[in-house]
Amino acid sequence: MAVIHKAKDNSVKTILAEPELFAEFLRNFIPIDILKDIAPADNV
Repeated sequence: MAVIHKAKDNSVKTILAEPELFAEFLRNFIPIDILKDIAPADNV
């Protein structure tokens, strides 16, 4: 089995760069009640 040492994960950059994805991430994956109503327009 080959091991890839120089593989890069750009998924974090994609999520943080897109307000819609970032707001969805905060709402769905961070268990803090205040973040449940966050919207992309909140400029998170």
